Amino acid sequence: MRAAHQGSAGGIGLRRRDPNGHVRLSVSERRQFKRDAIAMRATLRINQESYSAELLDISVGGAQLRCSLVPRTGLLISIETEGLGVIPARVVRRLPRTIAVEFDIPETRRTEFKEKLDRLLKTPA
Repeated sequence: MRAAHQGSAGGIGLRRRDPNGHVRLSVSERRQFKRDAIAMRATLRINQESYSAELLDISVGGAQLRCSLVPRTGLLISIETEGLGVIPARVVRRLPRTIAVEFDIPETRRTEFKEKLDRLLKTPA
């Protein structure tokens, strides 16, 4: 990969380009919401099948999970947890035994979800 300079309001930033010329943003540049570490059991639901999982971190926009099954990128799934209920999501990244998901929560329900998440994160373990 070669570096490409991109101008911004705050000055010149350094971005990476892949061999096809696409600019690759760092994780911090792509992430819209602050993620919090969490260790919580969850259930992945893919079609009618259920698989065990553990939430590793979570935000209003998505989460990272350790899974017994690693679904393919782009797949629509749902995640069920105590305290948050069923959350529709799309797999956006996969690693061995770990996936990152982006939640598919309508804007009209995002505030309600954020309030539930805030309460869950403030509850002592």
